[in-house]
Amino acid sequence: MKKFTIFNRTIIGIKKGWNHPTLPENLLKLQLHPFIRIFRVLGGISILIILTKAYEKYNIFVLYISIILSILFFIYNTYLNYNRIKYIYNSIKKGDLDVRNSPLDKYASLYSKLLFCLKGSCEVAAGSGVALGIFTGIDSLFEHKGKDPIFMPFIADLLLPDSQMERQFKDQKMLFRDLSKIDKFFNNLKDDKETVALIENSKLFTEDDIKTMKEGLQKQEQFLLNNKESLVAKIKESLNKK
Repeated sequence: MKKFTIFNRTIIGIKKGWNHPTLPENLLKLQLHPFIRIFRVLGGISILIILTKAYEKYNIFVLYISIILSILFFIYNTYLNYNRIKYIYNSIKKGDLDVRNSPLDKYASLYSKLLFCLKGSCEVAAGSGVALGIFTGIDSLFEHKGKDPIFMPFIADLLLPDSQMERQFKDQKMLFRDLSKIDKFFNNLKDDKETVALIENSKLFTEDDIKTMKEGLQKQEQFLLNNKESLVAKIKESLNKK
């Protein structure tokens, strides 16, 4: 019987783990299908377009299409990863990663299983990049509509939490920004009042119609005033904090 050194046994284990597929045969064949290959390329390009913000050079519909493709690509990868994890577990359980050099070589088998698990973990983790692309794309849609992003600030706060002073500064900045928005709404409301006054002078609408318009504007004005008072109170409270 040939005697293997520690180095040889390690290499044998590494080769065994590296060469063993992390997906069953039917899914490996599916991966090679021409349509799936094209889909994977388009999915990867869509994520790159979102992450690099290349869509800004084109129409906003490029972003919409990229997000849709990314979501489909994420679903596809989730299905693959579910089957990959199940296949990895079954392969180790059945002893497919065991190295048999007459008798069973437990040392080489250990390296085989470690590398196999590491290889599978890296392939599963690739799905995180897909999810990141989707989150970035959705945040970009929010920003396009003049709203605050949701996912990336949340992830950033988890990875790089702000100090108490930084959080207070950000809160104040958001309050002043919201106050500025209300000021713009007041200016728009002023224009609407002037428009209603012109309509009233034109005598094209009935008194009930004019009354309904004015009541609607009054409700909007009261709503804005209430929000303004609430924001001013929050700003004062924030500025008084030490």
